[in-house]
Amino acid sequence: MKGMSIFERAGEIKKIGIQVIICGAVSEAFYHLLSEADIDLVCGITGDIDEVVAAHRNGTLGHARFRMPGSE
Repeated sequence: MKGMSIFERAGEIKKIGIQVIICGAVSEAFYHLLSEADIDLVCGITGDIDEVVAAHRNGTLGHARFRMPGSE
């Protein structure tokens, strides 16, 4: 998606069927575009990718060890 605008990126993410994005952070504008495209965003997350995905699947991603410093 390099070289695409945030509008194009949001459209492409929706087009390929992504339903959830787990990330450390995104810009406010990109957050709103993704939200408007009915994509769930879980921001402020850090950790090993396999552990993060497993925690998301089993409902424990809210555990403090996955939260980035300063995020609530």
